[in-house]
Amino acid sequence: MSFFNALLMLVKYFSDPYDELPGIIFWIMGSLSRVSWEHVTTMAPFTLIGLILFMVLGFRLNILSLGDIQAKSLGMNPGLFRLILITASSFMVAVSVATCGQIAWIGLVIPHMARSLAGPEHQKMMPVTAILGAIFLLLADSAARSISSAEIPVGIITALAGAPIFGYFCTKPKHRLDLMLSCRQLGFRYGKVPVLQDISFTVGKGCFCVVLGRNGSGKTTLIHCLNRILHPITGQVFIDGKNMTSLGRNEIARAISLVPQEHMEIFPFRVIEVVVMARAPFLGPAAAPKPVDYRLAEDALKQLHAIHLAEKNFNRISGGERQTVLLARAIAQNTRIMLLDEPTNHLDFNNQYHLLGAIKKLCRSSRLSVVASIHDPNLASLFADEIIMLKNGRILFQGPVRDIMTSRHISHLYDIPTESIDIADQKRLFLPAQAIEHSARKC
Repeated sequence: MSFFNALLMLVKYFSDPYDELPGIIFWIMGSLSRVSWEHVTTMAPFTLIGLILFMVLGFRLNILSLGDIQAKSLGMNPGLFRLILITASSFMVAVSVATCGQIAWIGLVIPHMARSLAGPEHQKMMPVTAILGAIFLLLADSAARSISSAEIPVGIITALAGAPIFGYFCTKPKHRLDLMLSCRQLGFRYGKVPVLQDISFTVGKGCFCVVLGRNGSGKTTLIHCLNRILHPITGQVFIDGKNMTSLGRNEIARAISLVPQEHMEIFPFRVIEVVVMARAPFLGPAAAPKPVDYRLAEDALKQLHAIHLAEKNFNRISGGERQTVLLARAIAQNTRIMLLDEPTNHLDFNNQYHLLGAIKKLCRSSRLSVVASIHDPNLASLFADEIIMLKNGRILFQGPVRDIMTSRHISHLYDIPTESIDIADQKRLFLPAQAIEHSARKC
């Protein structure tokens, strides 16, 4: 044993002849003991510039937290924006670690505490985070100097205090331009699997176009190709005759709004904050929404009879109410083309008709062009002007609703014998032939 101790001492002597190892250990564990005012003046510019940058870009951070698909639909370039944030964060972290060492847990714990106090809006949360972080570090440093006669590295104190707090947060329950859209010979594939092939159609001003098809037929992929969230492998998409490849992300978002099929579990934003995010394409990179933007958001909620939701937590309203809020956001975006991916998901019988009726009214009053993927052929028959039937990634039938919505076409599309029932205003409802026969036998 003494032989190996001697070897260790020898290694320590040659590797640390000036006895700097204790200082290195303190730096690894995080310590303020060797920080001078000279260090503070060196750190301050980087810290202040970074903090101001994050506060200025707070509104864009809110949007980024919704996920890449929704961020792209609101005119952002998530990859570029994320690169800017990571670069700025890296400089701030590098300067602080070089000065104070690796003081653990503050970056994990404090943002959660700040979000609980100030809410999820980053414009408010950032300054609260900075203040709470400073207070937490000063308290931890005071404890490190007073607990023992020999100073304890402050990183040990922050880890001991931070880990239980972080565990608590982890286990806490989560609560206008007149435009026309057209595509020509559109194709898309995931890897080597073709999903869309030779898709061509035009949606005129004021037209409500519904895409019908079975699960996996390519409806969602088509919706995402139409605003370049996904980039088509072949073919072109045009807005009012202009090739979409010549438009930037922001220009597309000013022309096309999107109501997605799915929404991520996001920070607990108020509903009004989710709706006002629609104004991002019309604001500068560092600009926050103005009172006029909030008025547009409120008007959109009123239009859908949902203004009572404005101050509620978006995560705590029902699935149907969330879908209504996302439609309100698309309305507040004030585009002339709207894409909807399964907009009636999560909606009850009443709200399905209310929501599609509101969209139809917008088509007529505002000349809004709509492309919506819908599962229910009866809803399509009642509200659509034009129908596109997709099967195995290809257009099976397309045209005016009166011509396309027939029992023969529905049977072919869904691979099930179907009967139609004529109702008022030359509309038809469709039922599987088996269901009608079963009902007749019961009677």
